[in-house]
Amino acid sequence: MNYIYEMNSFFDLIETNSISTAAMNLWHALMNINNNVVGKRNFRFHERSSKQKQV
Repeated sequence: MNYIYEMNSFFDLIETNSISTAAMNLWHALMNINNNVVGKRNFRFHERSSKQKQV
């Protein structure tokens, strides 16, 4: 995946389309996961780490 291309495309998209804050947060979380697992064949995903802390 071309990280910079994806970032630019996403920000182009949200300039002309309305998306929820939750959708925006999800996109960023998925991009972060992808960025952290690039080059790894397998990885573990902990559901607890994906949940947002509630204050």
